[in-house]
Amino acid sequence: MKLHRFLLVFALVAPLSSTAQLFSKKPKKEPEILIVSDTFGNEEGAVRPSKEKPVSYMIFIGQRRDMGATIAGIKAPTKEEIEGMIHRTMQSQGFVPRDVGEEVPEIFVVYTYGSAYVPTDPSEGIEFDEGTGEFSGQTAVPDTIGEREMFALAGGAKVLQSGGNRLDVEAVQEAAEIDRLFIMIAAVNGPKYHEGKKEVMWRTRISIPSRGFNLPNYLDLMVETAGPYLATETNMPVTLREEDRRETNVEIGETTVIEEEP
Repeated sequence: MKLHRFLLVFALVAPLSSTAQLFSKKPKKEPEILIVSDTFGNEEGAVRPSKEKPVSYMIFIGQRRDMGATIAGIKAPTKEEIEGMIHRTMQSQGFVPRDVGEEVPEIFVVYTYGSAYVPTDPSEGIEFDEGTGEFSGQTAVPDTIGEREMFALAGGAKVLQSGGNRLDVEAVQEAAEIDRLFIMIAAVNGPKYHEGKKEVMWRTRISIPSRGFNLPNYLDLMVETAGPYLATETNMPVTLREEDRRETNVEIGETTVIEEEP
């Protein structure tokens, strides 16, 4: 009798367990990726590769940086994994790698990655007066280091420079008020650096909300998504959602894919 009762209970529970497993395997929604890119006055045609004018590069140095506060247990991909992601994306956009010992590349690539956490006492932020069409209150870079970093990742300077509307301001405020994971990729003029001078040619900031996401699983997606924005100027912060990435093939300037010869 006990055996029959056990088999009956097992028969009732097993299908429910299988159903639960089926629903638990539902794909997780991808994060919104925020991209802010600068060329510092350089013409896009001079720094962005094209079919006729590929740009040589070498990855120079990278470092991890946790801004605002360090949260224990936050993992990151290895140096080899990160640089592999950067290599794949840059080469897909027309950049050509150079090895040590070869001719000095046109740009040296540097990168910083890590986490950015909201300060414990954030400021009130930027206020927008619809009557005058001007910003009031905090119209410059925030006072604390944590606030400045979050402001930069969210593209606050772009909104200020472009005279964004209330929706633009609110979008920056919202992005700057949540903890984020990021990678910044920048290019330094190769020949000038070889002469002891430092000139940053372009920089692209890429970030996602940290809640529910991590760098090991999403850094590759972040870098790949930002590929068309490398060496470009974004007039405003760009937010790309999962549906944007799947339905839209974003091309900026003369985006060129150069396939490696076997």
